[in-house]
Amino acid sequence: MTIFSTILIWQHPAFAWNKAGHMVSGAIAYRELLQNHQEVIEKMIAILKEHPEYSKFEQQWNSLRNVES
Repeated sequence: MTIFSTILIWQHPAFAWNKAGHMVSGAIAYRELLQNHQEVIEKMIAILKEHPEYSKFEQQWNSLRNVES
């Protein structure tokens, strides 16, 4: 039981991952792809366009891009 409790305590910092953390890591990954691997972005967009709810994603994406401008 002590080992299990210790493992849970050590894992506690992982519970702090939140939306802001996801957004930062996503922005870093996107910037890297945009600068060095544009073809990967194009492939990802092609895959996303096949999703049945792509139009919802596209609306959200466009609203985010408008905020950045």
